[in-house]
Amino acid sequence: MDKALVEKQLENFQLKEMSRVKELLLAETMKEIEKSREKVMALEKLRDDLTGLIVHDLKNPLTGMVTANELLSAGLLGPLTDEQKKYIDLSKISSKKLLNLIMDLLDTRKMEENKLTLNKTEFPAAELLKGLAWLEILAKQEKKTITLQADENIKIMADQNLITRVLENLATNAVKHTPPGGTVSIRVTRDPRLANILFEAIDTGEGIPKEYLGRLFERFFKVESQTMKTKIDTGLGLYFCKMAVEAHGGKIGVESTVGQGSKFFFSLPAKAV
Repeated sequence: MDKALVEKQLENFQLKEMSRVKELLLAETMKEIEKSREKVMALEKLRDDLTGLIVHDLKNPLTGMVTANELLSAGLLGPLTDEQKKYIDLSKISSKKLLNLIMDLLDTRKMEENKLTLNKTEFPAAELLKGLAWLEILAKQEKKTITLQADENIKIMADQNLITRVLENLATNAVKHTPPGGTVSIRVTRDPRLANILFEAIDTGEGIPKEYLGRLFERFFKVESQTMKTKIDTGLGLYFCKMAVEAHGGKIGVESTVGQGSKFFFSLPAKAV
């Protein structure tokens, strides 16, 4: 047999064997990757389940604390001195923030799994602002001014609890990122361009760099600006806001200029009185 032909056949055989070995190694590697992926998914599910259980168990006692603070602050359990009222107000604000965070965690998970049922009722838009009264205490303590305005001749059909918490998140962020002496305006009006209700949280704070505006509503998105003194810490709050608004068929957005302030806004279908 021709030597060159034998060498060529041997070379082809070696190439085929190398190719077969590579395929076997690749198949084994893919199996290991799939096993690792399944393990990671199982661990993530376990983590999420444990988080859900812990958060759910925290909700009830914290709700009791919020209720007790409300009763104390209103003087329904006896008169308070100015000093006592000051510390009750601090406790009231802290417990309210924590309860909102817990509820946001629970409801966000439900919305992600399409398991949240909206409890829609018809109510005047002005009623939403009643749940924001505690923010006036927060703003006063931090030497900031907050105004709450709503058109009383508007009704909406929505889950009042969810939409109130959306406004609370936006208002809390606005107060947080506004310096002492600054102002925050929460407005509920009819959008003149559309048959919608327009909700706005406007501040005179530090503003948000343009390059981050498109990512603010992402899950757990956080960014620290090197040019500003405080963190733009959107975390879960804005992600919850986006999901809650979109669950109602609405839209949410933001406009901001560094050094001048920000405006967060969303719209919902309106129902005229």
